[in-house]
Parts: sequence; C-alpha cells; structure tokens
Amino acid sequence: MTPKEFDMQTILIVEDNKAYQELYSEFFLDKGYRIIQAENGDDGLKKIIHHKPDLLILDLAIPGFSGRSLLMEIKKLNKDLPVFIVSGRVGMQSDPEIALCAQVKGFFEKPVHLEKLLQEVAKIFQNLPSSDTKAQNKGWIGKKIQGCTITECIGRGGTGVVYKAKRGKMDVVVKILYLNPSHAPTPQESEQSRSTTMEFDDTEERIARFQREGKILTQITHPNIISLYDTGILEGDTYFIIMEYFDGQGLDAFLEKERRVPLTEALSVIEQITEGMQAAHRKDLIHRDLKPSNILYNRENHQLKIIDFGSARAIKVEQTLTQQGYVVGTPLYMSPEQCLGSALDHRSDIYSLGVIFFQLITGTLPFIKEGAMQILFAHVYEPFEWPPQYRYLAPPPVQTMIYKMLEKQKEKRYSSMEEFLQSLKEFSNKNI
Repeated sequence: MTPKEFDMQTILIVEDNKAYQELYSEFFLDKGYRIIQAENGDDGLKKIIHHKPDLLILDLAIPGFSGRSLLMEIKKLNKDLPVFIVSGRVGMQSDPEIALCAQVKGFFEKPVHLEKLLQEVAKIFQNLPSSDTKAQNKGWIGKKIQGCTITECIGRGGTGVVYKAKRGKMDVVVKILYLNPSHAPTPQESEQSRSTTMEFDDTEERIARFQREGKILTQITHPNIISLYDTGILEGDTYFIIMEYFDGQGLDAFLEKERRVPLTEALSVIEQITEGMQAAHRKDLIHRDLKPSNILYNRENHQLKIIDFGSARAIKVEQTLTQQGYVVGTPLYMSPEQCLGSALDHRSDIYSLGVIFFQLITGTLPFIKEGAMQILFAHVYEPFEWPPQYRYLAPPPVQTMIYKMLEKQKEKRYSSMEEFLQSLKEFSNKNI
C-alpha cells in the first residue's frame, strides 16, 4: 500500500526504543512518508511546534515529559492532529484521558503489527482535506528536465515522487527528491504559505539514499535491472534521476491479485531476478531490500526489472559502516543477519530471494507473525518448515533449493547467485 498522493505527508514518531525507531523509520520511509523522530516528550513537543506534522505516533512510556502529558498539550497546540497511541502495557486504551480524547484514532499494543498500523495511517490521510491531484501536479506537468518533458505523475518511491516523461519519442521515468518543502505542497498548506526554511530530520538520509541509488545504477548494466540515463540537481535543492521506463506493475501488487503463480512462471521470475542480482553482486553490490515491491513485472512479455537501489551498498562499505543494532530492510524479507543488525554480504540477498521464491509458489510467507519484532525473531531463531498443505505445489528439488536459501547461517546457503542459478537451470532443463 503506497500513498499515491503527490503531497508528502509527515509523520512524527515519539519513541525512546531505538529498535522501534529504526523499524518505524525504514517501514514508513519505504512507503513514501516523511519521518521525524523524537526520543522524549519535550523533544516531541518542540517538533510538533516547529515541523507541524500531519500525524503523530506516540509511545506513552517515554522518559521525561510523559506521553500522557504530551497528549494533553497537543489538544492546546493542534486540535486537528491525529494521534496513534502505542504501548507495551495492556489495557491502556481504557484510560479515560485516552478513551475520551477525540484526536486518538487508534491504539496499538507492542509488539506493533506494522501493516495494520499502516492501514490505519492510510485511512487517516485519505480523509484529510486535499485538492485535486491534477491541480497539485500541474507545477511539473509540461516542464522539461534535461530534455525530458514531464507528462504525468505515476507514483511515489521511498525517496521521491515519480513522473513519466518523454525524451524525444522515448518514454522515461523522472524521479524527483524534494528537499525544500515549498516544492511539495501538503493538503493543509499552500505552496506560497509553507516555510522554505523548514528542516526535516530525515533529510540527510533521504539525500544519501537518493544519491546512492543513482550512483549504483550507473555501475550496473543488465536487462533485469532498471537503467539509469541521467542525474542532477535543479535550483540547488531538487535532486532528480532519469531512468528507463518499464511497462510493468510491482510484483507485490501482482501477487496481491493472483496470490501465487504456476511453478514454471515462478522459476522464470526467480531466474530473471537471480541474473539481475548476479550482475549487481559481480560489482560487489548488495541490494539489502530485495522484495516484491522492488520488482516490476510484465507478465505478458515475461520480463521484469529490479528497482529501488536506495538501500544498496558496496559489500566492503557495508561491512565497514554497519553498526551493531542498526537494522535496514523490510522485516518479512530480511535475512537473520539483517535482523541482528550485523554486517551483510551477497548471501543476505540470497535469503531474501528465497522468501520471494517461496511466496511465488505458495502465496504465503515463511514467517507470518503479529508484529515486526516477532517476525525478526522468527527469521533468526525459528526453523523454516514447508507447510504440508503446500507441498504439492513444488517438487522436492525445488523445496530443497528454498530450504538452502533460507538457512539461518549464511555459510550454509548457496555461496553465490551463480551457484543457485546453476541449480535452478539444472532443474528447469530436466523438468520443464
């Protein structure tokens, strides 16, 4: 579920638990929201005043100025600010001050089920007053960037707004990252009235991800990886990337509709992803967030493209910079070493690919839990078992391949995409 609106809604998260800070940030950034974080009530209050967020996710058990006190202050500052409460204490939703507060739109007990929280957040934003989407977009429609004429807004990525454009007779994609909020109107404020000096806590990370994506795409040329044509900066604060246009839908949206695919189609999809990632790994690059939403699929042409390399890193850089406890990725598709915040190598992508392979065949996931923390725990400690009711969907050799891809210890997985691809092709040649 990715927000389709042009405006970049801002979520303030007041949470002192660093593990939850990272999970919330990665999760909601990936869905296209702007994230601001505060570790205590005092800081949260200042950021409400300074940044004027569109929505607040509030942990009640924060140090200093408490979450309960902050909630009371919000009534005075902004009566229209919707709030979601999270708490590790059972029954807090029955507290009169919380139950009678009209601004509280939902209550979630920890560990928080992020997908359910996302659904409720999306409902709130859908009900916020907004102007016509075409009117919001008209500022860029028809304009030219590096010889490309923008024709329509087609969506959002984790780091920017995505447009379709014409470059001569060729269709291209122009992805734009806004740093200056005056260039990205919100439902609450017009472009003219919004402050141009406002600063956002996630700016440096968003710039880094955006630039990293452009830099990495220049290093890889492969039919199964989206091609980069150009990058640059406009007016000093608007970064852009011009990429290949591919007529396909996210594999996540495809699976949501189809649930699962025949084995022969699953093998073809996985083979193409493997070949694309093999090209990336040969450049010493790991994706770190391989999942269906980062894969565009055209079923009619039997083709796909891997996208969104904003989280990718060179293996040597990853092993140098990764700090213990820092988590990057999407919980449902993360390798055990990702869940632990350990340094990663190419075998982490092999694990994520194994999750996708299993999902394509069965229509489900290896580990489905109520909350993100429980999912991370399962990836690290729970043994993977192929559900008996789905065994008929894949012959033993395919099940064996997936078991090997989903080994907890990376040393027990395939040593490389090349090794896995060889096993995959050997099976396909004998059986398809």
